[in-house]
Amino acid sequence: TELKFNGQDLSSLALNARVSGDSVFIQASTAAKALKLSLDARGKWPGTADSLALALRMKLDTVHLMDLGLMDHKLDVRGDIVGRAAFYTTGIGYFAMNATGLRLSNDKKAFRFKSFNVAGRLGADSSAITLNSDAVTLAYRTNVAVDMILPRTEEEIASYFKTDTTFHPTPGKYMDLAITLPNSDVLTGLVLPDLHAIALKNFTGHYDSDADELKVNIDIPELDYDSIAVTNLAVNVNAKGNAL
Repeated sequence: TELKFNGQDLSSLALNARVSGDSVFIQASTAAKALKLSLDARGKWPGTADSLALALRMKLDTVHLMDLGLMDHKLDVRGDIVGRAAFYTTGIGYFAMNATGLRLSNDKKAFRFKSFNVAGRLGADSSAITLNSDAVTLAYRTNVAVDMILPRTEEEIASYFKTDTTFHPTPGKYMDLAITLPNSDVLTGLVLPDLHAIALKNFTGHYDSDADELKVNIDIPELDYDSIAVTNLAVNVNAKGNAL
């Protein structure tokens, strides 16, 4: 049997799944040049059969993201991941993962995380993701459906520039976003090869549909990207209704 993805031979992929009573066991592995990993997951079906909860362990020996067509520049990943995940027939999923020895690298640079923890809730009508690491942190939550975030954002922004807007805020909707960058080495020359330097002092966003209010605060003391160098870049947005 031959299996290829983006031109990469993944024929070594092996998947074994076993159900015993209310227990589920899953093992998967591949030894391809671009993707070498092993996964072990086990969990239980509840008596109502409306969800599946799994404890999983994944070992990433080799992940060449560019060769797999997931990046347009070279970026390799290695590390061990341990976590839990739960999926419900209602379309809601929860996950919590902890990575040890997580390492990103290319031909010129490498970065190893000292800590990396991510958790989230994904649903048809709400999402929340929290990332804590020594290099970057992220806190994001919203009760806007995933497939509506971009269209609603475009409509909201357009409403500030025309009086005949058709945009009407949906009651009870919100969005909160906060990003910090304790160590920019994970980005410069690695995740973003053309980024030479960045210092992030503040990056927050808040939207409240009941108040029809949008607030954004971005403070970047230093930014050197490709051939563009900027200092003391600040963006502050305080919009209410169609007033910007």
